[in-house]
Amino acid sequence: MMEWLTVHWLTTAVCIYLIAMTAYGYYRGIFKIMLSISLVIISLIFSNIATPYIGKFLKENTSLQQDIKRHIVKGLNLQNNISNESMESPDVNAEISLLSIPEDFKKALLKGNDNRIWEKLGTNKLTEYIGQYTSQIIINIACCLIVFILSMILLHLLMGLAKLFEKIPAAKGVDRTAGAVAGFVQGMILLWVAGLVVSVSLGSNWGKSAYGMISNSMFLSFLYKYNLLTYIFRSIFY
Repeated sequence: MMEWLTVHWLTTAVCIYLIAMTAYGYYRGIFKIMLSISLVIISLIFSNIATPYIGKFLKENTSLQQDIKRHIVKGLNLQNNISNESMESPDVNAEISLLSIPEDFKKALLKGNDNRIWEKLGTNKLTEYIGQYTSQIIINIACCLIVFILSMILLHLLMGLAKLFEKIPAAKGVDRTAGAVAGFVQGMILLWVAGLVVSVSLGSNWGKSAYGMISNSMFLSFLYKYNLLTYIFRSIFY
């Protein structure tokens, strides 16, 4: 048992977290949890709208993308792990498919593998293309997370409104049961946000380590692969 926990401690921690969030939702009740989820949804919508503009500003007015690109090339050891093919090479897609990065990143790189994107990025070498395109995705994810967190902080100032619903006696029983379901949903949303954080950190040692643990767990791989936030923010990857 201890050996299994040592290998699968992250999976165990995630399961305990989801159970705790469900219990937390039951304790708090549906009205407070639904208000929290509403704030999350509003923050996600605002993040989706604001991210392209903030990302474009950072890419055009700072050296952030170039700094991240260098970090990715070094962190993934691209110079040694892949041959620096030109776009015309038939081996480009095969090289991309062998990269130790999430499937969403691979799909984005494969989809962007055409003349128009390479010219837009100003490169004709595979290493440069991977570094440039991946850094662009990471900036978009980081902007999305920052805007989301700031929006949540701002909107949580309105949480006092939930106290109005606590005074309705007849609603208490339904409030607790529905709150448990809502707590589970809220827990899933926060796990998906954590998945985006791992994606942003792939160039770091802890990011690669976290992704390795996720890949070794069927449950965590399922949560990571079917991250609803990546479907909401498709523009981040494509």
